[in-house]
Amino acid sequence: MKMVKSSEAQKYTNASSLSESVEYPVNDKDIDCAYVKIEGLYPGNNKYAVNVESKELLFCVEGNGILEMKTGEKKEFKQNDVILIEAGEVYRFDAHCSFVVVCTPPWTPEQHKNID
Repeated sequence: MKMVKSSEAQKYTNASSLSESVEYPVNDKDIDCAYVKIEGLYPGNNKYAVNVESKELLFCVEGNGILEMKTGEKKEFKQNDVILIEAGEVYRFDAHCSFVVVCTPPWTPEQHKNID
């Protein structure tokens, strides 16, 4: 068993619309966990995000928003909904919400890209 206390969590940011983002380093080769809070457009105006290596499972802790895929597909979500984003899917959020995010394999800054 592994446990990460909140005092061991590491804050980071990769977009101005992330008002809070905290990585919980479980140091596992298969999975990791983070908490993120989005306020507005993520990753920014006229931009999309993609994780080229990891699946991202997001549990909406509070709030709501719209997930838009670059394909044009849009999905509304709210508190207690779960979203699965496959590796390589290109997306963006228009949201005021917070998520618990589980990634497999673990998230790294190098695999996350912001694109036009």
